[in-house]
Amino acid sequence: MCILSRLRRLCCRNNKHRYIISSNYDNNDIITDEEQFELLKPYNNCNNYRYNQNYLPEKIVSWNINDVICFSTPYSREIILKRLKIINADIIFLQGVFNNDTRTLIIDNLKEIYQYYITGDLYQQYSVFEHSGLLIISKYPIIFNKFIPFQNQSSIDKLCNKGVLYVTINKINFALAHCSYYSDIKLIETELSLIKEESSFNEYFVVGSLQHSEAYKSFNISSNNRCYTNIDKQSINDYILSLYQHLNIIINISYLDITHISYNYPIIGHIRSNTFEYNL
Repeated sequence: MCILSRLRRLCCRNNKHRYIISSNYDNNDIITDEEQFELLKPYNNCNNYRYNQNYLPEKIVSWNINDVICFSTPYSREIILKRLKIINADIIFLQGVFNNDTRTLIIDNLKEIYQYYITGDLYQQYSVFEHSGLLIISKYPIIFNKFIPFQNQSSIDKLCNKGVLYVTINKINFALAHCSYYSDIKLIETELSLIKEESSFNEYFVVGSLQHSEAYKSFNISSNNRCYTNIDKQSINDYILSLYQHLNIIINISYLDITHISYNYPIIGHIRSNTFEYNL
């Protein structure tokens, strides 16, 4: 990326510049509100890779790794990498990937398994603090829809650029979100409403750290998990919710050893069709 673009990001703090990185290298640049980019080109992270575009991803995972830059270490990054290899899902939705070294390590070391990747908005709210921390790694192509930042965050959350990333992977729609952790419950409920209001999809999966013990109610569906996901609060903070009519999600919590790594357990979701035959 050119030096001028980097300077604009650093100096023009009041503009609307947004940017992501993805396995489609043509799109790793500034994106403005007026500028749309295209992710249909067959770029990936591993040469000569072949995939089945009619395949229904069966196993997906959401994990908030809480990789805040000031606490991230080479040891913690290696453990996160090992845990991701153990999980071995079709698609992994990560939150809290605030350290750029961690993101690079994951992308480079798992490219034989996850050939496609995309980040959330890497615009840093206060230049030296955190960006969105969202990262998706996938065995199948990812089509970007949009990223929406959450506004009016409070406390430490104000130092981040948290939001929701909308994508399509093998014709399945997803909204990956990381809601405020330290804000009051009313603000979190506003963010949950925003996820639904801003969606371009009629049907989709909501994935991520929604930070609300009854987040499913904001999407008018029933609870699909009764086991806590956050060690610190002993509460259900993390979700994979299906807003599809014909696709269910079966949830399991992966109680891996995450000591000194994260406060959140990975959530494993198995997608199941309500019909005998699923034709993409």
